Amino acid sequence: MSYTPPNQSEDCLFVNVYTPNITDNLPVMFFIYGGGFVAGASNSYGPDFLMEQDVVLVTINYRVGPYGFLSTGDDLVPGNAGLKDQNLALKWANQYIHHFGGDPTKITIFGQSAGSASCAYQIMSPLSKGLFRSAILLSGTSLSPWAYQRNYQLYSRELIRNIDPANYHKYNTSQTIYEFLKNIPTEIINDACLAIVTTNPKSYLQLYQGFFFAPVYEHEHDGAFLTKQAYEAMEEGDFNKVPVSLGATSEEDYFLMEDKEGLGYISEIFTQSRDSIPDDMHVTEENKDTIKAELMNFYTSGGNYVDNPRKLVTLMSDHDFVKSVLKFAEQLVKHSQNPYLYQFSYKGVLGFHRNQSACGWRGVRSFSITDSCTPELTQTVPYFHWIQFFIKLISMSSSSYEATIENNGNDLQFIADEIAIAPIIFQSHKCKNKMRKDDA
Repeated sequence: MSYTPPNQSEDCLFVNVYTPNITDNLPVMFFIYGGGFVAGASNSYGPDFLMEQDVVLVTINYRVGPYGFLSTGDDLVPGNAGLKDQNLALKWANQYIHHFGGDPTKITIFGQSAGSASCAYQIMSPLSKGLFRSAILLSGTSLSPWAYQRNYQLYSRELIRNIDPANYHKYNTSQTIYEFLKNIPTEIINDACLAIVTTNPKSYLQLYQGFFFAPVYEHEHDGAFLTKQAYEAMEEGDFNKVPVSLGATSEEDYFLMEDKEGLGYISEIFTQSRDSIPDDMHVTEENKDTIKAELMNFYTSGGNYVDNPRKLVTLMSDHDFVKSVLKFAEQLVKHSQNPYLYQFSYKGVLGFHRNQSACGWRGVRSFSITDSCTPELTQTVPYFHWIQFFIKLISMSSSSYEATIENNGNDLQFIADEIAIAPIIFQSHKCKNKMRKDDA
C-alpha cells in the first residue's frame, strides 16, 4: 500500500460524536477507520446512515504510519501508539458519552480492514477490558497476515536511511534512532515512509506478507498494549470475552487487480515465482517449488494464474482476509464465544470497483459495507439492510447473542436469513453457503 498524505497536522487526536438525541440512553457505535495503518481519518465516512437508527456514533483519529506504529522494541519506543490512541478514545467515550445521549454500557466497536484488525486487537488487549460490550469486525482480524509487523527494527532503520543515507549507519541504537527522528520535520518523515514503499520491489505483497508499519508484540512493561502473540493468546482464551460479529466480502483482493496491466503483472509473478508462498508458512527452500505448484494446482485445477485471473483473486482473498477471519471465529467458538459470521457479496453501481469487464469476467462483485453512496439511495441497496441488522444486533442484551454449535461433519455452514448473516455453526475450515438466489 502506498499513500500520499493530504493536508494534515500532528495535532490530530480528535473525537467526533454524532447523536440524534442528547437526552436518550442509546447504544453507541464506536468506529475505527481502515487504511493499512498508514492512512485514514475519522471523517472517512459520514454519519448519514446511522443517525436514522437511534444510535450514537463516535468516530476517532489515531496515529498511523511511523507516528503510530514505529517501534524500537524496548521502553524507548515500544510501539502500538496508534492502538493506544484508540484505547484512550474508548476510555473517553466510557466517561463522557452519557452527555451525548449514549449508554456507556452499550458501546460496540466496529471497523473496516485495518480498523477491523484494530478492533480485534482491542478485544485482545488487557488495557481495553470492560471498555466495550461487543465488536463488529469487517474484513480484518489480529490474525490477518498484514496486521502485524515482524521486522519492526528493520523498518525503523529504513526510515532513517531514506532521510540520511550517508550517515544512517550511525543510528544503530534505540536512543540514536529516537533522537534523530524526533528532530525531523513531519513532511520529511512522510516522504521517507512513502519511499520505503516505492523503492521496495515487494511492496505489492504488503497485504500478503505484512504492512511495513503495523502493530507489534511489545515486551513486558508498564502500559504495554499487547505482549502475547495473537494466535497464542486466542488459543489460550486470553482475550476479552465479548459478543463478536465478523466476516469478509466475497472477493476482497479485487481492488488490487482492477486493470488488465496490474492483474497480468501479479498473475505472471505468482505463476512463475515463489511469491505466492506466504512467509508465515515457513516453507524450507528445497520444498518451495513443490508448495508453489500445489497451491497453484489447488486454485486453478492444474492451470496457472495467467489463464485464470479470478482464481488468483480467490487465492489472495483467502490468504489475506478469509482464513484469518475463519481462524479467529474458530478460536472464539473454542472458548464458548459464539460469533455471527458473514460473507458480503454485492454486484452493482454503488461501489468502489465497477469496471469488472476490464479483467475479463462478469459475476458477483464484493464491496466493503462502508462504500460510499448517496443518502437518497440507501433504501435501494443491501447496505441499508446491512446497517439495520447490525443496529438490531448491538441493541440486544448479551444473552441474545447465543448461537448453537452443531455437528455438521466437515462443513463450516453459513445459514442465511434476510441479509445472509446468521449464527455460526462451527466444525472445520470447509464452507458451504446457503444463500437466497438473489444474494448470489
